[in-house]
Amino acid sequence: MRPHRRVTGSGTALFLGIVLAAGCRKETTPKLEVKSEATETVPGGKRVTKTESTQVGSTLVKETETTESGSAGSGKTDVNTYVGTVVSYTAGRSIEVLTGESDHHRVDLTGKDTSVDADPAIAIGNKVRLVESHDPQGRRRVTISRLG
Repeated sequence: MRPHRRVTGSGTALFLGIVLAAGCRKETTPKLEVKSEATETVPGGKRVTKTESTQVGSTLVKETETTESGSAGSGKTDVNTYVGTVVSYTAGRSIEVLTGESDHHRVDLTGKDTSVDADPAIAIGNKVRLVESHDPQGRRRVTISRLG
């Protein structure tokens, strides 16, 4: 008959090892990246639209560029959309929005041919949607709205 050996502590060590391994796992926020390009034929030419977007959690960065060319000439339109938290804001001057993965997006609210439509209740810490667009004539429009 074999002598009975008692091993103590190994069950505790195994349990502790599992708990530590689970505790060291880094939580990650889901990230969705989308890139697209569309070409369409329009009367007298073509229009190409390229879009890139990154969504991390509830934040979003989306950049769209549309180029038109044809017999009437060519032009380019840019639209940038940011959904995030305001970290710096001076009404009528500038705003900085923090999006996923600690990306900061600073937008100047001054300048020639710039129009701004901002919710007057915007403050640091608010979640906002900021849309900045440039048209082919060089005009810039910035729209800032509070979310939630």
